[in-house]
Amino acid sequence: MRRTSSLVSWIACLALAVGARAATAQNGSSESSLKPGDVVRISVWDSPTLSGEFTVGPDGALKHPIYKQVNVAGVPLPQLTGQIETFLKTLQREPKVEVEPLVRVMLGGEIRAPNVYTLAPETTVAEAIARAGGPTDMGLMDRVTIVRGDRREVVDASATGARGGGMLIRSGDQILLGRKHNVLRDYIGPVASIAASIAAFINLARR
Repeated sequence: MRRTSSLVSWIACLALAVGARAATAQNGSSESSLKPGDVVRISVWDSPTLSGEFTVGPDGALKHPIYKQVNVAGVPLPQLTGQIETFLKTLQREPKVEVEPLVRVMLGGEIRAPNVYTLAPETTVAEAIARAGGPTDMGLMDRVTIVRGDRREVVDASATGARGGGMLIRSGDQILLGRKHNVLRDYIGPVASIAASIAAFINLARR
């Protein structure tokens, strides 16, 4: 039963992600940029030594003996390919290159596979949650906290649109799923524990 519930939850989360993607495609997306710790996947035709996945270092440059001259932190993503291509032209006459930025986000709370993920910047919040296995049985898709820099926002990731599940991720985001209230655990349990402590104290005082 629990496995079936988990599968249904994941499928529902995936469906929400597809809807959120469609809504985001209609609304467009705002520019974002890379930060240290993010990754750039570079494919240069016929140049395996210049191809691969390279991490953005603390200084903002790519960690690579050659690409270390390229500072990518803070560069708007639409300009990233052009910047790397311009650098490659100092090494090759007509480089054929494909560039794919990947940003790091942390998913936690009531989610099945909490971890740090490296995802494409076009990924929506709903898609990121689905990538991490979806919510647990106690997870709330309509109460997801997004921590972005010094801002903290609670969104309904079960809703499509740019302010819900269709919100695009950003480098360094923390995506935290809320937890359903359990009356027995959250309220009755603590009250019963306090009552038992009071009763024990009264019994001790009577001796």
